[in-house]
Amino acid sequence: MEPNKFDKELQALAGEVDRRAPLVVEEAPVTADKQRLYWIVGLVGALILGGLEVGVLMIGTEPDPPPPPAIAPGAFNDNPCTQRLGVIMIAIARYASDKGAPPAHLSDLGTDYLSVPPVDPVSGQPYTYTVYGDSVSLACPSKPNDRSAAGGDADRQS
Repeated sequence: MEPNKFDKELQALAGEVDRRAPLVVEEAPVTADKQRLYWIVGLVGALILGGLEVGVLMIGTEPDPPPPPAIAPGAFNDNPCTQRLGVIMIAIARYASDKGAPPAHLSDLGTDYLSVPPVDPVSGQPYTYTVYGDSVSLACPSKPNDRSAAGGDADRQS
């Protein structure tokens, strides 16, 4: 097979390239100062990217709500309001386990979760109930000059 015109021209160009003297390009020496500068720029860039990543991860997160106040164990047994409070808390936990979140209102518990009404058995007042995301706060209704709302004895004088 005889080479065609294109192949002949390609061989001629390749021969001319081979005959030319190689081009010498001098490389600039990398100095210690430039090397340090490259390291500093790289580290600063990595710190900035890391900070941005942490900032992006933190967007949309809410702080945890404060924990509900603790109730003294002795007051739990002595006060009908706190006894019912325990029953209601168990009903709220069962509701949250079934539905994935606590009820928005105590009335949402209904008779499926709560066999007694969610009111103070002594005063008939509703409990103080607040939802904080997946947590709740439940407290006995406060009455003027009544320490039973805090778990104390209502008859005790200060």
